[in-house]
Parts: sequence; structure tokens; C-alpha cells
Amino acid sequence: MSSKGCMEDMDSMLQRIGETGSLPEPFAADPGRFFLAIHHRWVDNGGKLAGKPRNSIRNLADLLETKGTPVRSLRSKINGETRLKIDDAVALLDIYFSHWRFETAEGGGDSGYVPLRAGNLKEIRNPISSFLFQNQTAIHLPEAEKRQRSNPKTIEAEPVDAALFLAGRDVIPENFRTSSAVMTISRVGSVAGPTTATAIRAFCEIIDSYWQMYRKDEVNRTLIWIVDPGDRDIRNEDSLAAFANAEQLATFFRAVRLMNNPGAEARWSWLSAHAVVLVGSMDVAITDRLYASESERLESIAKKADSIPRGIKYSHFLLDTPPPNWLRLPQFALLYGEDFEELEKSSFMLWLDDAETQWRYFGYAPALTPILSKDGTPSFAKFLELDSPGPIYDRAASIVHAAACFRLESCSCNVTEDEQLRSMITLRHLDFAVFLLSEFLNAETLSRQPSLTS
Repeated sequence: MSSKGCMEDMDSMLQRIGETGSLPEPFAADPGRFFLAIHHRWVDNGGKLAGKPRNSIRNLADLLETKGTPVRSLRSKINGETRLKIDDAVALLDIYFSHWRFETAEGGGDSGYVPLRAGNLKEIRNPISSFLFQNQTAIHLPEAEKRQRSNPKTIEAEPVDAALFLAGRDVIPENFRTSSAVMTISRVGSVAGPTTATAIRAFCEIIDSYWQMYRKDEVNRTLIWIVDPGDRDIRNEDSLAAFANAEQLATFFRAVRLMNNPGAEARWSWLSAHAVVLVGSMDVAITDRLYASESERLESIAKKADSIPRGIKYSHFLLDTPPPNWLRLPQFALLYGEDFEELEKSSFMLWLDDAETQWRYFGYAPALTPILSKDGTPSFAKFLELDSPGPIYDRAASIVHAAACFRLESCSCNVTEDEQLRSMITLRHLDFAVFLLSEFLNAETLSRQPSLTS
């Protein structure tokens, strides 16, 4: 049977898999291609919305997020550019089969979608995932299918002029001046630059601008960086990229401390007293050892059932799954591509106003053509301000800020000690650890297994 014939008979083919537990020819020998065929049929089954495919990558990401099973780097995985993990495939198949066909908003349940069939959809999903991965933990989907994939234009709002890009050299000092805290969330690098040396120089210049501002006004601002080293699986490209990103940040800090630069010792002393790094995917045993001196106070809070805020998730802190309302912003598409093909390069800076009442969000990405700052100096990062992604994200940022204040003696935030303790417990529960710079630069900080730090 041809691939076209298989596509035409996809519904009955999937029903047969549920009955027999095996994949049909010719896809049994190429389950990755069959997975893509399912994806394409799901896209087709969604029909059109305003002349464009309803079941876009953006819609798929929204459905996954709503169900609580977000898939990182979704577009890259569907396109075969990044390895697909078995948990990702299961989450996708669950969405495909439970939202198999869009009918009408009135007749298809609360969303307009109807499932592939009534009954247990796992009977169809499990054989496919088993054939797809066999003895592997992650695979690449066939890249040849990229030419056939759905490629909807996702942004319907008025376009944003590329000339509105802001230079990092302007955005950072202007916002730092009026803020009580700054938070940097990076996925591929905390600083953009065409070379590693340029990126290191840019990072050192940013820190120096912070330091010079402090020398002028003596305001104790809190500096926070957030990274996730991943699961440290050397066989997985996503894991390698995540680990390299965390190590790059450590390299940047070492450059600030070790490079010959006037005032280096005083600058480093100030930075160490005002900065923390929030590290994700940390083993709880390592985190507990890190907080050993505060264990008694933390345990008293941990016993309270209401310590963990409802609705707070890991992704709210890392922004690795873009908030749904950002996906509808023309600014977001201008930064990362209309189909978000540059999303892997996304990083964010958050600024807390000096009254500690409101967070401002900026997205940034590497600039292929340098953006000129107001003084004519080229900047290799392009910035745009984004709307607040919502109260839950503001709450996550405030939790991180409160936890940073707990660990920094110099912090003078308007947060009670009880709230600081609760924030520490929340982050520990979600596998985050709050490191002082001296702790983050320890050679074994990013070890995941407790035995490596014993």
C-alpha cells in the first residue's frame, strides 16, 4: 500500500493497531515516518481557521500545556532537527488521539474536538510508541518530511517593524537604573555574541555597568540568573545543549572574577554579595546538603501543607514552554520567527520595579546584523518588550526573588522571612536549588547524583 493510500485509510489503520497491537506495512519498518503521518493527518483533521490550518504547532503546544504535558523544542522535534524522547511521543499521541478531529464548538465537547474512538486510546498509543523507540530512549524523526509538514503563519495581528528592535546596550542599563531586581533566563546563552570571546566581553561589560551604577547610587539590587543543566544524558543532544548553557554561564562568571580588569576584586566582591543562580534539575539530596545550615528553619515551613502555591509548575520559572498569550504577540514572532523556528535561541530578562510591585518582561535573541545602540555602539542582542505572560508567571518570578533574598545577606527586599522560607521550599519541591556565586562555581555544582558531591 502506498503512503498516500495509508493516509487515506488512517482511521481504520489506527483502529486495527488497537486490535492487533502491530503496525501495518510499510510503516512497521519505519515507525518514525508513520508517526509523522499521524501528525500530518491530525493537522488535516483540524481544518482551517481564518484560512490557515487550525492545528498549527502553536495550537499543539497550547493543547500540551493545558494538559500539563508540555514538550520542549516542539517544532524542532517534529521537524527531525532535535531528538524526540519517548515521553514526548506519548504526550503527542495522547493529544492527537484525544483531539483527533475538529467538528464544531457546539458538537465536539467543550473544545470542538472529538477523540479517535470511544474507549481506551492507550491500546493504540502504546504499540506505536513501542515500535517507535524499541530499545532507544530518543530518536530523530525523518528530516525528509520537513518539506511536507504544515507550516502555518501563526500571527494575525499587525506586524511589528523590525526597526523597533532595542539594543541590549540600551535596554539593560536603562532598566537596571529603575529596578530593585533583574532576572535573566537563558536557554542557549545568557549573552549573545558572534564568538565566545565576544560573548564573554559583553557579559563582563554588563556586570561592570551594574557595578558602576551601584557605585553611583549605592542601591542594593538583586541579580538572578536561571539555568537548567538538563538530565546530563550524553546521548541526548538537548541534554548536551542544556548542560553547555549552564557551564557557559559559569565561564562568564569566572571571566568577571579572573580577567585582568581595573577594580576586578571590588567588583567581584560586590557581585558575590548581590547575585544568585537558580539551577534546575537538581537532586534533592544535593539541595539539602547545600542548605544544611538552614535545615531547621526550612523544615519548620516544609511541614505546612500550604507551602507550595497551587498551579505553580517548573515551566513557569524557566519559560521553556512559551506562555500561550506570548505566542499571539507579533513581537514574539518578530524575535523568534513567524513559526517560532528560532525559539531555541530565546532568552528573557525580567525587571522588578523599585517599588517591588510589577515585573517587566523582555525577550531577546542573537542579532544576525548588529543592532546599533543610542551611542552608535553595535549590540549583538536584539530586545523587545513583551506583555506580562500572566499572574502565575509573575508569582513564579516573585518566588525566585524571595528565595534569592533569603540567601543574600545584602538583600533588602520587602518580603517577610516566612515568605522567603516558603519560596525556598517551593523551589526545592520543584527540583530547583538557589546557589550563591561561590557555590555555583564549585566544579561539582552541576553534578546530579549525590555520590558525586559527597
